[in-house]
Amino acid sequence: MSATVAIMRGSASIAVLLPLVSACFSPSDETPIGDTDEATFGTTDGTGDDMTVSDSISTQPTDDETNTMPTSVDDTTSPSTDPDTTTANTELGPQLVMSVPASGDDNAPLQGYFLLYFDRVVSLDDAVGHILVSQGGSEPQPISPMACPPDADPTCIAGIFPEEFVDPEQNTLPGATAHTVTVEAEFPDPDGFTNTMDQIVEFTTFAYEPNFFDDSDAIVQEFGGIAYDDGSESLFLVGVGVDFGTDPCVVRRIPIPGGVPGTASTAALPTGSYLCYGIDRIGNDLFVSGSYTDNVFRYSNLGAASLMATESVIANPTLPPPLADLSEGWHVARGGNSTFFSHGEFLGGIEDSSILQVSDAGVWSEFEDGDNLWDGQNGVVIEGASIDGEDYLFVAAEAGIWKFRVADGTIVSEVEFELDYATDLRIDSQSRLWVGTQDGITVLEVVDDSYAELARRPGLDTTRFALREDGDTVHVYYQRFREIGQIGHLSIDF
Repeated sequence: MSATVAIMRGSASIAVLLPLVSACFSPSDETPIGDTDEATFGTTDGTGDDMTVSDSISTQPTDDETNTMPTSVDDTTSPSTDPDTTTANTELGPQLVMSVPASGDDNAPLQGYFLLYFDRVVSLDDAVGHILVSQGGSEPQPISPMACPPDADPTCIAGIFPEEFVDPEQNTLPGATAHTVTVEAEFPDPDGFTNTMDQIVEFTTFAYEPNFFDDSDAIVQEFGGIAYDDGSESLFLVGVGVDFGTDPCVVRRIPIPGGVPGTASTAALPTGSYLCYGIDRIGNDLFVSGSYTDNVFRYSNLGAASLMATESVIANPTLPPPLADLSEGWHVARGGNSTFFSHGEFLGGIEDSSILQVSDAGVWSEFEDGDNLWDGQNGVVIEGASIDGEDYLFVAAEAGIWKFRVADGTIVSEVEFELDYATDLRIDSQSRLWVGTQDGITVLEVVDDSYAELARRPGLDTTRFALREDGDTVHVYYQRFREIGQIGHLSIDF
């Protein structure tokens, strides 16, 4: 029996609020999966425990001269409580019970909107002029209250941060920046009840470097992937140079000893392949998927200035059609005594969406045909790992991630996960599975036959990424699939 857990993720647009339907939801009794380390309803405060209402929202005196200390909101407060003191427990007006991002989050997402949930029905008209925002200590300014998607929850008010708050190049909020949302005490409920104190939501967006390294002069389009080799302390990128369709795709090396980038150089030019939509470092070898040539190129001695002397071509599986070639190569993985190959879906009409394997003895076979799991309309992404002495192959396709036991091909667990056309998978030395999508990076605990979310950094396109581990810190180097060679960077501490 396989274990199934749902982790649904949506993408969000900061230009308008309606596309946020899949990213937002109303408060419910459902328990979030693990500690998400993100500014959603499972955000943690650093202790490992889910934040409560009183952790999330604070109140502040409205009189600047008062010495009254801020108090936490008590979600047991009744609207009918007599205001015999000035504490939050006796406020009559609308009380915040939840916010997205959550107050106190130091790794808040980069989305340009926020949601405020109250303990009662509230009016958008009544909120006009009473909800203020500031960024980096700037002067607070009012926003236009909006209905919360997807169902216009009457207890919720949404807002979009002003255009000047958004990084125009990234179309996101800037990283490592403090933001404040203030609900003024004068904001009334439909019965006219107000509060004596403002309510404050404060959060800081997570830190990231969108311009860690610019190799766009060498990779001008069709960025195919990125991998990190700890032996040579180098990033390897693959993409298209100047002459699209004529010259071979280019493999670029960026030395990053200690995380500091050096001078980039061309490490390889895969023979006869002008598009390469995947690159994987496995052990001491680099595998480049020549996606339209039905070939995979293997390189070793990764510390050498040029890898061409070690190039070998993997092609022509000894299997009947449509398994007789490595068409539309996408990802390569290793498990047990076999190397595995999966496919993308380029311009429609893929003939085969199965996973092929070749043993170290050179014997080819089909590991998984995908029937009744995925239908071949999206890329099949794979990553191998040995966990507690057992070899596994993780497979992402369409709306799910499967964990296969390599020894017998059995599915030991699966999880629903909203994926994009292009997705990337990596697993680190601590057996944490990293999933990169157009909406950001998610880290899953997958040691057992279940899944728990350990961390998430939404708002960045990480459809191609690589990992570098440094103690308890994991560095992520990323770029959008089929873009230029412009590499971003973020880190997550565990």
